[in-house]
Amino acid sequence: NITFSEAQFYPQTGPANFISYFPNEAPTLGVVSYTNLDGSKDIMCSDVVIANRAEAKTTEFKLEHKLAQFKFKVKAESASTNWGTITSLKLINQKNNAELTLSDRKLKFTGEETNSITIIENGTVTLKTTENGDEIGKAILVEAEKSSYEVEVTTSLQTTPAKITLSVVGKASTTYTILLTFKGKNIGSEGSIDAWAEGSG
Repeated sequence: NITFSEAQFYPQTGPANFISYFPNEAPTLGVVSYTNLDGSKDIMCSDVVIANRAEAKTTEFKLEHKLAQFKFKVKAESASTNWGTITSLKLINQKNNAELTLSDRKLKFTGEETNSITIIENGTVTLKTTENGDEIGKAILVEAEKSSYEVEVTTSLQTTPAKITLSVVGKASTTYTILLTFKGKNIGSEGSIDAWAEGSG
């Protein structure tokens, strides 16, 4: 239920438009601005619901995720590895500001692609030959439908970061489990669609 600090009333004539969004930052001229997005916060928005004074009723909102969700798994191709343990894993080349336009419910990321989202930092993740990989870190929430996504990996034996382009489209409201396979001299990437991990943002 929504409770207003001051009582709100329908207009005497004509309809009233309702919309629900999260996080509920105050809009400026119909645009909600979000800053310093770090992959931990979801952004959701509903369609506009129209109601009027004569037909006042309980209004229900169906919120839609405006971001894509990434989960990561890792495995070693063989027991003998040149990589050691994973010390760092980041999604790089990210914008961390966004604007949600309420009139059309479109979310647009702004700024330069100079930021990163951390999945593992100062880690000691052991690579195993588990068939389906081992899940690492937390699910992250990212800009949807970018032209490409890239991660940067550092390990205890390979301190120069390795960069891997991910094989995912990144559609909004969709979760992708990304399996990174550490091979002899390179790292393979494979993406699959998974169930949304609630409570991640």
